Amino acid sequence: MKDLLIGAAIGAMIVLSTQMLFFAERSKPAKFYRSTRIRAEDVRRSPLLQRYEVIEPLFRETNVESLIAVTNLQERRQQLIDFIWGGRGFPRATPEVERDIVDTRCNDLPNLKSIDRLTVSMDSGINSIAYHFHPKTEEKKHLIIYHSGHEIDFIDEGERTIGFLLDHDYSVLALAMPLVGINNKPVIEVERIGNIRLHNHDQMKYLDDPIRFFLEPVIVCINQVGKDYSRISMGGLSGGGWTTVLCSAIDERISSSYPVSGSLPVFLRFTDRPNDWGDFEQTYPDLYRISNYLELYILGASGKGRKQRQIINKYDKCAFGGIRYQLYEGMVSEAARNLGGDFAVFVDNQMQHIISDDALEYILTELDQ
Repeated sequence: MKDLLIGAAIGAMIVLSTQMLFFAERSKPAKFYRSTRIRAEDVRRSPLLQRYEVIEPLFRETNVESLIAVTNLQERRQQLIDFIWGGRGFPRATPEVERDIVDTRCNDLPNLKSIDRLTVSMDSGINSIAYHFHPKTEEKKHLIIYHSGHEIDFIDEGERTIGFLLDHDYSVLALAMPLVGINNKPVIEVERIGNIRLHNHDQMKYLDDPIRFFLEPVIVCINQVGKDYSRISMGGLSGGGWTTVLCSAIDERISSSYPVSGSLPVFLRFTDRPNDWGDFEQTYPDLYRISNYLELYILGASGKGRKQRQIINKYDKCAFGGIRYQLYEGMVSEAARNLGGDFAVFVDNQMQHIISDDALEYILTELDQ
């Protein structure tokens, strides 16, 4: 009896410590995160972590193969472009560029040579500000687009990631989601509604063709700087991972993509974790009737010399953790391979909503291939 009580106490302490660590780490800026790998013994002792080892029976009822119907890549991409931009075509604009700016938040990046600021101006007064980070040596001619998520801008969230890539002599183009960080929050006038100050993504559904405001900044910035590089890759965390999925699906100039904790197919989101559902853009019905997430993954991975590596933080309490990916990885990988591409999932035994050190090393290995 004594041994049972001691075992129960240890298990409770592990559950409490993992919960406390998660919330403590989530309250800090991303550059201060410690990598928190979960071990097998941690899972055995923690009911909280064991939840991530199970696939709910409801999810197995969906015929996944029946959801995949991509045969003509160009035709499907054009359908998406027509919908996202309301028939106006793929963006050909370029941003306003300011060379060699100074941002003291970047003073701790040792291999940084210079920063250019790119400003993308869009309809309804919405803007997006990107930083183009140049390493001291740019011999690789390989641009990495880093896109941050919903909470904070690309420096506060991504300084570790940007610094890591610069240290390996990659150029980095960094962006944040609309209305986040140094991007503006304009007031718009909506017919028969009135004036609205945009400050969260759900309000953007009042805009015409709202999805374009998430993707257009990336496309327009590539129009400006892409010509200077022989390869372009893209990755992002959370909402930035979602943006990576969409941009790589429609823009073949992105040859490899690394979305981290960014999405799951809609049929796998019916859990008791609200963040799995996401903001409106994650479940916008008209968009996903054209191409569901499985097909978007295939589009992002397919074509000559293209690949996508979806990174899942297995024990991520914020969003998209667990082993649900097992229901689609094989079928998406086979479909991408049949269309000349390469798709795979990398599972990081990580409990935080971050791009971990292990994930960065994995991405680096993939970039160098």
